[in-house]
Amino acid sequence: MARSVLIIDPDLAGNKLATLVLKQDGWVVITATSAEEAHTALASFMPSLVVTELRLPDGDGISLVAHLRRQVTTQHLPIVALTATHGPETELDSWAAGCVDFIQKPIDVMTFSDQLGHALGAQP
Repeated sequence: MARSVLIIDPDLAGNKLATLVLKQDGWVVITATSAEEAHTALASFMPSLVVTELRLPDGDGISLVAHLRRQVTTQHLPIVALTATHGPETELDSWAAGCVDFIQKPIDVMTFSDQLGHALGAQP
């Protein structure tokens, strides 16, 4: 089974770069730019991993993670926070909401796929 990921990030250039890097490594990638788009995508596509920015135009990523953790269909998914927001409080909030990893932007194109591969084995 192919590794698949839903990337939720309003940064279109960041989505494009992440998609390019991951597709070159065999990932199936779906992108969304808001929490609303993420919910729509998850209604028809169940990825093996979710990556979300913490700043979204229609809410915050922490609330989205908490919501996904409460849903039967998504509570098992590993979720990775990917953000330009810095600070230990942001990282701690991500862990508390149920993220299995926290990645600071910008992504490292040499290690991003491996980081997500490692997150696949983590339990929420």
